[in-house]
Amino acid sequence: MSLASDTVTRMSNHVTTYRFTTIAVGDLPYPEGLGKAEYPELEFGMKRLLGHRWDDPVANERSFWTPTYQNLIHTHLKPHFDRHGDIVEIATQAVNGAHASHALNRDITGTYAEAFTEYRCGIPSLDDLQAAHGPVIAWWILDPPRIFCDGRAMWFVDGRHRLSYLRSLLQPSDPGFPILVELSRSAIDAAV
Repeated sequence: MSLASDTVTRMSNHVTTYRFTTIAVGDLPYPEGLGKAEYPELEFGMKRLLGHRWDDPVANERSFWTPTYQNLIHTHLKPHFDRHGDIVEIATQAVNGAHASHALNRDITGTYAEAFTEYRCGIPSLDDLQAAHGPVIAWWILDPPRIFCDGRAMWFVDGRHRLSYLRSLLQPSDPGFPILVELSRSAIDAAV
């Protein structure tokens, strides 16, 4: 078997497992760098603080609770998220709303479209969610922050700013506070 055909065979056996679930704020991964187009000053501050390791989760974890790091979070993320409402209340309502899903806390193996469809089963329509909770909570219920797990470590796919701000607010007083997330992990079929 050629390398190319072996790669195609292994890719066709590639499986992704999704789990829409809650994770304690204290168990969240640390970010792989904060700042992007929406937060250029935050990125600049993080690069000044952490240097060339600004996008290293270990460096972010080591510095996360320092006054300088916390000041950067509160200076740049707080205003952004506060204009949408109380982020702690939003996170709480997202968890409550996700309980309508028949697939909450269950592994769903397949394509993302299949997993998303299964997760949506039992959750009210977007219009109904927006009418009941407003657009920000509805968005979190339908599209929770994404975290990838490889069995050894976790890292953010999406949502690192919002979850880093929540960690900053909640972990010192309530490290077990539940946060709705989508966990995913990939594996190669062992039968290859």
